[in-house]
Amino acid sequence: MSNELINNQSSRAIMIVAIDFGTGRTKVVVRLNDSTEEQIRGMALGDLFESAYFLDPATGREYFDVDALEQACATKDGKAVTRFKLDLGKAAKESPDGKPSAEDVLVAFFKYIKRVAEKQLGQSLENVPFVFSTPAVFSDNAKKALLRAAVRAGCNPLLEDETGGPLHSEPVCAIIRYAIQHKLLNQKAKVAVYDLGTGTFDVTFADTGADGSMNVLATEGVTPLGGAMIRDNLEALAYKLAAQKAGIKDFDPATLNADERFSFGRKVEQLLINMSRKPTAVMSVPLGANRQQAIEFNQEHFVSVLSPIADQMIPCIQKALAAAKLKYSDISYHVAVGGPMQVEYIQRRIEKETGATLRTDVNPALAVVEGLALIGHGTLILRGKAESFGAPTPKIRDVVPHNIGVILVRRSDGANVSSILFSKGMPVTARPTLRARLIYPHQTSCQILIVETRFDGEPLAECVVIGEGMLDNLPLETVMTDRLLFTASFNQAGVVCVTVKDLVSGKTVELTASMRQAA
Repeated sequence: MSNELINNQSSRAIMIVAIDFGTGRTKVVVRLNDSTEEQIRGMALGDLFESAYFLDPATGREYFDVDALEQACATKDGKAVTRFKLDLGKAAKESPDGKPSAEDVLVAFFKYIKRVAEKQLGQSLENVPFVFSTPAVFSDNAKKALLRAAVRAGCNPLLEDETGGPLHSEPVCAIIRYAIQHKLLNQKAKVAVYDLGTGTFDVTFADTGADGSMNVLATEGVTPLGGAMIRDNLEALAYKLAAQKAGIKDFDPATLNADERFSFGRKVEQLLINMSRKPTAVMSVPLGANRQQAIEFNQEHFVSVLSPIADQMIPCIQKALAAAKLKYSDISYHVAVGGPMQVEYIQRRIEKETGATLRTDVNPALAVVEGLALIGHGTLILRGKAESFGAPTPKIRDVVPHNIGVILVRRSDGANVSSILFSKGMPVTARPTLRARLIYPHQTSCQILIVETRFDGEPLAECVVIGEGMLDNLPLETVMTDRLLFTASFNQAGVVCVTVKDLVSGKTVELTASMRQAA
């Protein structure tokens, strides 16, 4: 970008920064006060940001993006951290060599993105709000971890209130982008979005209304599933075919050096593109000791890798369709989103299932981040902090992506979900309440867990704990009653918040993950 352009932009107010943090690649869009958008690290410079991190053990220097992958290859036994989105929010594993957690990596990565954006824009983003997209079925813990990382990195999340918050579902963002481009927010229509990324697949069915509303009817997802799995399987098949042709038994790709593996990974990405548009493709495969073996890939090979991916996508789509109580013929627009959705075989499989033509007239790779920027802009308009430039301000009504249940713990083992607070598919605007009694007579304290669960009665070991609290020094009852009152809601960051009140003593515990104070 020229210095003249940077200087011109330095006087233009930045309203909001949108980050679509992906398993493989991350996209960033800055919404400016004249309704234009600045795409950070645009397509002319490559494909935005590689979600990759490498800490050089010898120098302690951090590398990001493509540099992380290249430097890892140039370092003995070097290995870049990739696909860390899939580990976000999971319990940190013991690491004797001091490797950072996924959240710590994301903090460093967000700091890097912020530095690049500030340099490209020629101004500070210190007081600018950020919004982030997440998979439709991202866990509550993963959402919390993402927001914590953003705060630690100085990417201040948009403060939440009734007008909106900092986190938005990827398929919802894509629908908003499509709906605004095609002027669907002032008419009634049903839209389906099929979002296949590097590590996740989401499908969402929604309808738009004449009042500018967008109502999510159902959403489903599969994790891990996506471009990373396609690439891994293509690599494995290529090594197998090359070893067979070369007469090598039990070839282990781990014996290759880092540079060979990295270079071959790039070849596989190109193979994916080539096989989407022609019947065969020839590639050379490294087999170690400076040896290369040429092989020919045909469509049968290609389909053998892609078919298992599509086989997992179709039941997910069918499940969401049933939850939305729709038929495929009810849907006016079927929209493809995500880089891997540009693969023709994947598109054809979905078209065969739905009987409809997939629309790709909004850039599948950028639909989410552009829609996210529009949602963030709309939130600022509702708060009176930005001007409307003609496009309607979307009114989004999402649904709960998981069952949210309650576990009352008597001992560390043997606990099960005792009640469901939120059922999957409920509107996030719901404010459910429930009453419960203590576990046994003469109990004076109670540990309370809020969990993501598949069903009522699921064992604690199979659930994901997203919140916990304790009520102590409770007065005894002569007769056990439903003395615990649970009140639940979702904040605008899409994170569940639960208040538990003991009606006998009046004591209250808050189980919430609101990031308002952190932001």
